[in-house]
Amino acid sequence: MLGLALALAAVFIPPTDKITRQGDRFELVCHFSNEEAADQALQAIESVWPQAQKLYDLQEPEEGKLLTVHLYRDSAGYETAEMALTQGRFKRNLAFAHYDSMSAHVAMQPPLSDDALEQFGLPVQTLRLLAHEGAHLVRYSHMSNFRSHPGWLYDGAANWIDERVSTELKWLSSIEEDPKYSSNILNVQGLLKDRKLPTVEQILRDQTDSLKWGAKYDVRWMLFRYIQEKNGKSLRKVLARAKQLGGGGDYTDRLFTEFATLFGEKKMARMDAGFHKYVNSFQPEWREVVRSLAYSDGSWKQAAFSSNAICWRTAPVGKQKYSLSGSLTILPAPRNQMNLFLGYSDAGFFSVAFSAGSGITLFEYLSKGSQWIQRGYVDSSELNLGKPFDFNVSVNKDTVKVAINGKNVIEGKAETLNLTGPWGLSAQAKASGIWNLKKVPGM
Repeated sequence: MLGLALALAAVFIPPTDKITRQGDRFELVCHFSNEEAADQALQAIESVWPQAQKLYDLQEPEEGKLLTVHLYRDSAGYETAEMALTQGRFKRNLAFAHYDSMSAHVAMQPPLSDDALEQFGLPVQTLRLLAHEGAHLVRYSHMSNFRSHPGWLYDGAANWIDERVSTELKWLSSIEEDPKYSSNILNVQGLLKDRKLPTVEQILRDQTDSLKWGAKYDVRWMLFRYIQEKNGKSLRKVLARAKQLGGGGDYTDRLFTEFATLFGEKKMARMDAGFHKYVNSFQPEWREVVRSLAYSDGSWKQAAFSSNAICWRTAPVGKQKYSLSGSLTILPAPRNQMNLFLGYSDAGFFSVAFSAGSGITLFEYLSKGSQWIQRGYVDSSELNLGKPFDFNVSVNKDTVKVAINGKNVIEGKAETLNLTGPWGLSAQAKASGIWNLKKVPGM
């Protein structure tokens, strides 16, 4: 314990520019100086308690006993804290909750420049992670056997709570319209289609080793959501029993027995069919290939890690003549390019690349051979960092025309591809921008 105490002391020596906020249930330690970011983060974690309290039927905590969540400006600060506490176990996550110190740690992600952060605010991905890890802390502090909980409970419940917080704080209007949740649904639907989705009993018994790391989160969330929505009263009874079963290596099996008893033989017999029907009842509108795109404050905000962020609409445009219009703000970042993609198919897609301080490049990307073929370029003084510009991209069969601030500036032809497939949004690696979409197919 002395080693842990020394490690914690090393981690928590605060920098001079940190901001601390205290709410009714949580304390937020923001390890960088940004008042608005600290306020947003505190709002996210404070919104966790009402959802968790109702779900777990919790009593009010002891007055003045706050759960602490740390927010770091980048991965470096996070990794220092994580290494001291868990020796790299959660390095890839960039977010984790730690029960020995009863604290949670989240790196801001995707990374943003200071100027971009001022316009962007905290990325929705970061806000959701704050809520998610805050939900874990509530469970740690109110359920003494938390170390024995199966994945469907600890991940399923935390994902369900951060979804509820997202809805309450208007980071999404429905899971089908949200890039992250749409992609989660598509993943589960794909598993079901390929007959790789574990049975409900296997998920409840934590027999999910056949699934990839990310797929486990998606499946646990969808099952928890299904059970909560269709049999909320029975689920709350199971969660009440979950607190009373002690712990140990056989806990998951004992909890499954309680689950099966409380739901009853008939409901259990219909559970798989019902879950499958539920999974297929959704019509996701986005397929996010690489994060991160999210809707907040009336606009679509997109930022990339070290790979290009890419998000596609799931439905094809389905016609040869159409247009997409709106405004785009390219934010200061190591890279200053945002892309509008057209006509996705297995053969490739067409790209309209907006580069601040440079111009507009048209590309035809051919999947065979990974070929980027330039179909046009024009300098443009209208594309300035941090300032919005209007765009209109019109498609007429194989011809793509681009107008900026009401003036036609460039056109090019897709010489190989059909452009009737889905369109998409992209941020170049380490770039970020804000899309205000006015007229686009399918929205």
